[in-house]
Formats: sequence, structure tokens, C-alpha cells
Amino acid sequence: MKKSAYLFFILVTASVLAGCASAGRSTRGLDAGQLEVSYIPPFSGSARLGIIDNVETRYALWFEMQEFDIYVHTNNENRLFNYGLALGKLFPVEDGNLYFVSFVLGSNFKHRYYPYITYTHYTDFAKFYPQYWDLSLGCEIIVYTSNSKQFQFRLTPEFIIAPYFDTYPFNTPVVASIGLGIIFDLTKL
Repeated sequence: MKKSAYLFFILVTASVLAGCASAGRSTRGLDAGQLEVSYIPPFSGSARLGIIDNVETRYALWFEMQEFDIYVHTNNENRLFNYGLALGKLFPVEDGNLYFVSFVLGSNFKHRYYPYITYTHYTDFAKFYPQYWDLSLGCEIIVYTSNSKQFQFRLTPEFIIAPYFDTYPFNTPVVASIGLGIIFDLTKL
């Protein structure tokens, strides 16, 4: 009961404060041939595809901005900590090309909870705009895995500190979001 109450509190808090998606994600990653589709209320979503083990790509829509990245991660279940690195681009951005690099430190508990911290640095190399950054604290939670392991449902509550961005709807540098995702193993379909 205690875990259920804790999860409910996270869901309610994130739903009230939702308004931003970040470049953050856990070091759990996707295996080759896995596809994840996520919805982040109210207006964000993403599709991730495992290219080979420990390498994936993502296309995301964050309100009016789109994002594309490549993510490399360690994803070793036997380690206490795992690492990840993402390189990507946001588009369209008015009057510029905004690129980012994300550094991820993550862990796992009981092969069901995958907490992480992500530092993301944004820059426009062409115009040398001021540097932007955000810090994400989150946890991927595997809610359900099918018996055949063809698909999984997951939740990802996340708190984001983003002092340089207008974070709709509250224009505050600290926001929260929750991702609702389903992972398909395309190799088992």
C-alpha cells in the first residue's frame, strides 16, 4: 500500500505541474529492435528506436519544437551505476540551430525502477548564443510486462530545472512531467 500511495502522489504532483519534456531518460535504454512510444501531457511525445544494443535514436515533439538525437548508454544490469551520452538537435528554433549534449547517470533497483539524473547543455554554434542548460531528475518505472515480453508499459515521472527556458504554463524554472510509454519488441512480433 505504501508504494501505491507514493506512486499516486508522484502522478498527481506531476499532472498538476506538467508542462515540459526534457532530453532526460534512464540508462536502461532500449535493446536492438525495441520501439517505445511515449506521451508526456499535455502536448509532448516521443518515439525511440533501439538501433543496436546500447545505441538508440529518438524523435520527440515538445510543444512547437521537434528534437532528434542519438543516445549511447551502458545499460549493464549488474552495475550499480550506468552512464549515457546523447547528442541531438532541436528544430525549428527561431534564428538559429540549437544543438545539445546530455550526460546521464542512472541506476536500477529490482529490474523495475531506473532512477536517473541528466545534465543537458544547449548551444547555437553558428551564432554563439548564450549557453542554456537543464537538469532532470527522474525514474523510469516498469508497470507491466507481458508474459511473452512483447511489450511493456512504463511511467516516467521527472522534475526539471530549466532556468533559461520559458516553461509553460507557469513560466517557472522548475517543472515536472510524467511520461506514459509502451515499449514493443519488434523482434518478437
